[in-house]
Amino acid sequence: MRMGIGSDVGAGTTFSMLRTLGEAYKVGQLQSYRLRASEAFYHATLGGARALRLEEKIGNFQPGKEADFVVIDPAVTRCSACA
Repeated sequence: MRMGIGSDVGAGTTFSMLRTLGEAYKVGQLQSYRLRASEAFYHATLGGARALRLEEKIGNFQPGKEADFVVIDPAVTRCSACA
């Protein structure tokens, strides 16, 4: 089975993938399943791309693939959560 973890807020309350992964972890715990961080990260990236059969275009940082991400440098970015 192909599976991914994602959110368009239609099924959740946040755009934050970290919060979505945290909620997936909690749901797993209720079902006596321990979702490992590496497994959750996979399902949110390449696993999601494979679930949509788009792994040749998205899902990781390989050259030539599309990606949408932000890089934060805590040394120059004022951010209380980064401290």
